[in-house]
Amino acid sequence: MKKNKDMVEFYPKGKGFDLRLDKYECYKKATGKCSLDIIDDYSVFKESGNRNDISYCPYYCNLIRKNGYKPDLEPVSISRDLCNHYSVDNGRHRICIMAHENKPMYIHITYSDSECCICTKLSPISRYAKLYGKRRLLFSYLRYYISNKHKKITYL
Repeated sequence: MKKNKDMVEFYPKGKGFDLRLDKYECYKKATGKCSLDIIDDYSVFKESGNRNDISYCPYYCNLIRKNGYKPDLEPVSISRDLCNHYSVDNGRHRICIMAHENKPMYIHITYSDSECCICTKLSPISRYAKLYGKRRLLFSYLRYYISNKHKKITYL
C-alpha cells in the first residue's frame, strides 16, 4: 500500500465515529441490516450511484479486495476529537468498509481541540446538574442525549 508522507496508518475497527450517515446514504440505516453482512458474493454487483442501495458497499468492497486500498486517489480525512471520537470529513463509506474488512488504511488525520458535536451537547447538561443538583432534570436530559448519542456515534 503506497502512502503520502503526511498520511498515517489507521485501523478503524473498534473506534467511535461521527459518520453522519442517514437512511439515504446507508443501506444499514435504511433497513437495519448491513449489506456487507447479508451478501456472500460481492463480485456479482455492478456500480450503483445510489448510496443506500444494497449493492453500493459490496461493489466497493470487492474493488478494494481485488485492487487493494488506494489512498492517493481520494484521501480519507478525519479529525480526532478530545472525547476520543473521530469526526469524518471525507471517506465515510470507505472507513466503514475497511472496518468491516478489519484492514488498515492510510488517512489524513488532524487533532481537534474540542469535543465532537454529540459530546458537546451532553456536556452542558452534566455541568448544570453538578451546579444545581436537579436530578430529575438531569436524568431526563441524559436519557434523551445518550439515546441519541448511540444513534449517531458509530462504533465499527
